[in-house]
Amino acid sequence: MKKGNIFIGLYFLIFTIGLSLSVLSALNPLHTEGEYTNCNRDGGYAEYVNCRKIVADRYIKIEYPQVKDLSKMFFTLVTAIFVASITFSEKILMTPKPGSFAKFSMVAAWISMLCSIIACGSALALVSLAYDQAAWSELRAFPSKASSGIALYIISGALFVWGLILFVVTSAWSLYHSPTESVATA
Repeated sequence: MKKGNIFIGLYFLIFTIGLSLSVLSALNPLHTEGEYTNCNRDGGYAEYVNCRKIVADRYIKIEYPQVKDLSKMFFTLVTAIFVASITFSEKILMTPKPGSFAKFSMVAAWISMLCSIIACGSALALVSLAYDQAAWSELRAFPSKASSGIALYIISGALFVWGLILFVVTSAWSLYHSPTESVATA
């Protein structure tokens, strides 16, 4: 077995383990004991509905605008880095004929960035649906969509960081393995 194939296999294994751990950590239940679920029916149905309205109003006035603005900025940042990396891929790889490891890690970084963009867009959609439910639903039943949106934001952020790490690894690998040019002195 070639030394390069071992590196590619090891790299792929590390990539999948890192991605799996990122996804698993993001899928932990969010807001299980927080504000969204502390409205109980012990005080009666009217008190429960009033508590849900207070929580929904807080979400509408404070949390949703902050999350929406943050997600728009993050979406723009990830998209800009993704497009710039595609545009300057030859400069990042630093060689006209990069090795298979550099190509693989660059494609893995692009896939990670693309998945981050998709997760961020999906999270924004879920948070917007939660806003709609908080504003118009009778019992203000929005917490599940808000929690799912937050989980997708965490996944998006983890994929973004993983993509940046892959870009750094690709650049370092290309720099270390770039052909040296001899400079002739005149």
